Amino acid sequence: MFFLIPALLGAGLGLALHFLLDWLLGLPWLPFHGPLNLLDRIPDQIALPVLLALGLVAGVIFGVHALADELSVTVTRDSVRLQRGDLDRTLRRSAVASVFLDAKHLVLLGPDTNELARQKTDQSANRLAAAFTGHGYPWRPDGDPRDADYRLWSVSAVGLPSGADALLSIRAKALADSKRAGDAAELRAELIKLGVVVRDQGGQQYWRLAGPDQLNR
Repeated sequence: MFFLIPALLGAGLGLALHFLLDWLLGLPWLPFHGPLNLLDRIPDQIALPVLLALGLVAGVIFGVHALADELSVTVTRDSVRLQRGDLDRTLRRSAVASVFLDAKHLVLLGPDTNELARQKTDQSANRLAAAFTGHGYPWRPDGDPRDADYRLWSVSAVGLPSGADALLSIRAKALADSKRAGDAAELRAELIKLGVVVRDQGGQQYWRLAGPDQLNR
């Protein structure tokens, strides 16, 4: 069922291309005039089914990629499993103290309020809430319980543990380069080891400290 919609949309685009071909060829600025002219020479009884088939296949391929990019969340009474691409991580229930959505990210915090996981997801809040609360997890409908503790990072920020400011500085450069998303993720993981939780917002880094001594502030 998941692939039905993109497949039908792809077939619809193929059908639209068939009927709009003459109009498209009349646009002098449009690229791909060579392939379009070649397509225009093919008899309709052949071109139409070919375009429908190509659109159908393209829609299915798009659906496969979309599914592979979506975060799979499997919740049981004893554990949470997060899967996407090369990611396959399982967290024990006893390690999870808070679960919530931060914008489009599913976030799990440990008892020391440090981040156990932060993964982008398109799943609805209601669906995630039902899955976690149904198995007894502490779902936070109002979002991050430590939201008020975040501070905008600037160079030589006061209160950071040793080495964190340098990591944040390197990470700021990685965030500015779309090709270095992997580096930014790795640097986030290094900061978590230092007890520094980072949130990205509007191209800026916001940070807070983790630690059991701050749970009841």
